[in-house]
Amino acid sequence: MLKRTLYFIASHPLSKGRVVGNLARFFGWQAVSRVWSRPVPFELVQGARMFAARGLHGATGNLYVGLHESEEMGFVLHLLRTGDVFCDVGANVGSYTVLAMSRGAIVHAFEPGPKAMHWLRQNIELNAANDSAYAHPIALSDYCGTASFVSTKDTENRLAADGDATVPVTTMDKATEGRRPVLIKIDVEDGAQGVLIGASETLPNPQLLAVVGELTGMADVSLLAQHGFTPYSYDLAGRALSPMSDVSHRGNAIFIRDIVRVSQRVRSAPPFFLRGRAY
Repeated sequence: MLKRTLYFIASHPLSKGRVVGNLARFFGWQAVSRVWSRPVPFELVQGARMFAARGLHGATGNLYVGLHESEEMGFVLHLLRTGDVFCDVGANVGSYTVLAMSRGAIVHAFEPGPKAMHWLRQNIELNAANDSAYAHPIALSDYCGTASFVSTKDTENRLAADGDATVPVTTMDKATEGRRPVLIKIDVEDGAQGVLIGASETLPNPQLLAVVGELTGMADVSLLAQHGFTPYSYDLAGRALSPMSDVSHRGNAIFIRDIVRVSQRVRSAPPFFLRGRAY
């Protein structure tokens, strides 16, 4: 585990020229978190903060390197504008939610796990965004009802038959009725196909510009392709989108329907500031 974390930090794109500092941040946090039990707020990007606490892996990756998923998170920051609706499906503790709030977006975050929901709400309150960010303690899939949910695996919580909790379930179409999103992020372990099937009205809506997240399975790619979405990678520093022919080897991907419109958006976005650097 330690070796994997150190490799993640040292090889991360945002560690370029900052490896020593980011490793020092990791070791400093390991020391502090063992003697200080209270949550510690830290700056995610300029004007946006979130809490770190021992065991919150959805937060500490950002603490170490700046943006845990720099490609997808940078794309979210460059795409969103004030007033855009952003759906964070599988929000966990709210990293993407906090980033979207920092750009003035209206956020609907869906997280059925009780512990993650607690921290999601704490992070929304930390950024004084109760009027623009809404935390929904519910899972999204292709039906409405209830489901068994594994709630003890931190960032790997999921709907599963052997779950330790029962949670409410609805579809994206129902959850976003009257407030169709500009951008959707999905991180629900093995449940993305259900989320996409339950978005049969949301996905073809012309307001929707992109879908990002763990969507690299054949079924996910096929469902998105039916609505005109194709996968791209994102160069954060150059603000450039490049088509991808194979996403099976990736953890995350960015799916876009109108590449011209989206490219213009990200290129014209005001910069965000991360640890003294503008992007």
